[in-house]
Amino acid sequence: MKFLLKDSQHAAREYAEALVRANSNLKALEGGAVIVRNDVKTHEINGNVALISGGGSGHEPAHAGYVGSGGLTAAVLGEVFTSPPTDNVLCAIRYCVNCLGASGVLLIVKNYTGDRLNFGLAASIAQAEGIMVEMTLVGDDCSLPVSSISKVGRRGLAGTVLVHKILGAQACLGAHLSDIVKTAEAIGSSLWTVGVSFSSCSIPAIEKSSLLIKDGHYEFGLGIHGEKGRNVALLSSLQSVVNEMLRQLVSCSGDEGLVCLLVNNLGGLTQMEEAAITGCALEEIGSGEYPARYEFLKPLQRGCTPRCEQSALYLEGC
Repeated sequence: MKFLLKDSQHAAREYAEALVRANSNLKALEGGAVIVRNDVKTHEINGNVALISGGGSGHEPAHAGYVGSGGLTAAVLGEVFTSPPTDNVLCAIRYCVNCLGASGVLLIVKNYTGDRLNFGLAASIAQAEGIMVEMTLVGDDCSLPVSSISKVGRRGLAGTVLVHKILGAQACLGAHLSDIVKTAEAIGSSLWTVGVSFSSCSIPAIEKSSLLIKDGHYEFGLGIHGEKGRNVALLSSLQSVVNEMLRQLVSCSGDEGLVCLLVNNLGGLTQMEEAAITGCALEEIGSGEYPARYEFLKPLQRGCTPRCEQSALYLEGC
């Protein structure tokens, strides 16, 4: 995959600067490393809980694209595929409390080692300063066998966007921090994502793939940063791939009840391919074999890879 950007060290900053210039409802701090709401009305945030998320760049629109009313209060951007530093996370926490008047802060963190460490340390420092801060981890990846995830837990994938939206709506209604944390825990036990990649993961401004996938094959469970997946298989048909993904989701989420299905394109697929994948999924769902009743069609969290993800949120479990 080729990229217009030729300097990965400045890619995140250039993105943040352009985002703020194009949207007066956003404001940049720390040289663009922190994006915060700039449209806040006093009654909308003052006394309410602020939601902060973030991670390495290269997954846009995650996470800065979800900063706004009913969503995130702030997003912390690391360099490409690199966790943001603790100081920047702390800057976002302090700004939300001291400048926006938030009663507390919830950090929504995808389950990757660097994110857990840096966000966790920032939370500890803020708590020592008397700020009410909690952290919830999102680990929705169900692509890998249990033996592969026992040590570090499940990886955070596209299902994180559903967490942002649900908790954002709850915070907007004035819910207490402890109640929002309970909702996050309920979602965490009811949210599953499976992904397949049709080509290797490339890093913006570097263009060198981190792992090669042979033509005519796909990798089941390849990570959004190029982490090893479950297995590589021959691509016989799109329908067979979609069926494999749905079967894996159902094996985790169960085969009864109401399920929200999110179809995510990580940016490397065309809209025609994205629509075809969604069409296959909806056709299978319509057959009555699967319980999902709702779907999204939008690239919500990318990864510089020709890759598709499907997330299932078991609504009755939340």
